[in-house]
Amino acid sequence: MTIITIALACLIAGNVAGKPYKASNYKQSVSTESAQITAARKSPNENHCPDEANASRQNGPSAGHASPQRAEWWLVGVGFVTCAVIIWQSIESHRSASAMERSVTLQEIVQRQWLEIDGWRREGFGSRENDPPTYTIAVDIGNPTSAPLSLKSARIRAIGYAPADYKLGHVLGPGGEPIRISYSGTIEPELMGAYNKYILPLPMEGHVVYIDCFGKERIQRFRRACFLGPVKYFTSSAMSPPKDEGNDG
Repeated sequence: MTIITIALACLIAGNVAGKPYKASNYKQSVSTESAQITAARKSPNENHCPDEANASRQNGPSAGHASPQRAEWWLVGVGFVTCAVIIWQSIESHRSASAMERSVTLQEIVQRQWLEIDGWRREGFGSRENDPPTYTIAVDIGNPTSAPLSLKSARIRAIGYAPADYKLGHVLGPGGEPIRISYSGTIEPELMGAYNKYILPLPMEGHVVYIDCFGKERIQRFRRACFLGPVKYFTSSAMSPPKDEGNDG
């Protein structure tokens, strides 16, 4: 865009500067032909002044022809100055845009936001065991950063089972009250042996979609190794989140 603008400006300046030059040559040619015709029509008896004619030839073009030539060079100068100004403005605009982009990128790095997904626990309705046993695993989503963010949606599931999806639409301020999400299920008969021994593994995974303070949508994934047992027995430990960027299937 900048190169095209500069080229057009120079072309316009060159055309403006060139047109008076052609007009001046045309006027000089017409003036010379008129003078020759007038001289041919004069009577041979008319008096001539050799000195004046010689002086006219030596002095060159008359004063009336000098002014258009000076105007032509003045227009050429204006054209070059215009091109220089356009080039300078383009360079300064590019510098300003680059500086602003670097500033925004630096702010995003310094103020990068994330979620705190913690407080894993098993929730129930009492100490008596159901038949078959059921469970509800809950976790809290908090904002540990210094700026507010907006929660958009969340998904949580026991790996290998259907997920529980949440549409949130909550704004989390720094240090504000966290948002709770949970997943509930039933212990299948073939898993009762491990369950009664307090060693039933139940790995959990999911992700949370949120909008950061710069208006960008981000996804934070999580995993948790959980173990269940009779009544309300529950333990958990951290697991590395998945590296893929697709949604959980």
